[in-house]
Amino acid sequence: MTAGNTARARALANGRGADPKLMDTSFFNPEQIEMASSRSLQLEVQVKLPDGPSYQKAWRVHLSTDPRSGLPWRLLAAQQTFEPLTAGDR
Repeated sequence: MTAGNTARARALANGRGADPKLMDTSFFNPEQIEMASSRSLQLEVQVKLPDGPSYQKAWRVHLSTDPRSGLPWRLLAAQQTFEPLTAGDR
């Protein structure tokens, strides 16, 4: 995909390691990128609290009517984390 350009391959690998959602793939040949549609998505939120810690929540949903609730999506999974203030942050 990087046509033998090791610097670009390294940059892609570093980006994937740092944050897969923010990887820069703009240098790829468009013919080598597979596009697909999906009716599933993940929503994420991170809230920095005033006293230092942060709260994160993620929802994985599928865009189809949930017969139980009648909503236009089905919740597949939810995850939340709370990162407390560390001693070094005080």
